[in-house]
Amino acid sequence: MITLTNIFHGLWRQSIVRCADNSGVIKACIIGIGKNKWGTGKIGDRIRVSIRDKTSDCSVSEKTPKGIIIRRKKETKRKDGSYIKFDDNAFVIIAKNKLKATKIKGPVAMETKHNSKNLARYIFYLKKKKKKKKKKKKKKKKKKKKKKKKKALKSIEKSNRLNNDSCFVVEYITMVKHFI
Repeated sequence: MITLTNIFHGLWRQSIVRCADNSGVIKACIIGIGKNKWGTGKIGDRIRVSIRDKTSDCSVSEKTPKGIIIRRKKETKRKDGSYIKFDDNAFVIIAKNKLKATKIKGPVAMETKHNSKNLARYIFYLKKKKKKKKKKKKKKKKKKKKKKKKKALKSIEKSNRLNNDSCFVVEYITMVKHFI
């Protein structure tokens, strides 16, 4: 059976979505969605869901809690011209405009900040690297780089002694944008 969600990859009523927080809800069905021209839900829309699956230690007492969509399979166009899409449709449960849970599993799209200021702390912005101006004094730079490397190696060695585990240091994160 082919449904509208399979064809358009949007979020309609009766779409099954995953809960992306640690409230105890696993899957839910959308029963109410924000009003727009097509009746579909986009990232950042408030929804009303009916809980389908939950764990035994579920903290949600309501049968139909409110939520906010944070991920969607359908690609979403951003202001800079790029498109973003995710592997699954996910939402988080809210109560009185605050998260009901303490953690969010997986990424949160930047588009949610416009509809919920409380989710803004879970959104990470990636800044571009700034190019440093070349200076005439090259000798001082080499000395500073050596000192920084030595400090980093010492801290890694100390952590390896304490934990007996391998340690990974991430310096920069790059984001690739695809324009269609």
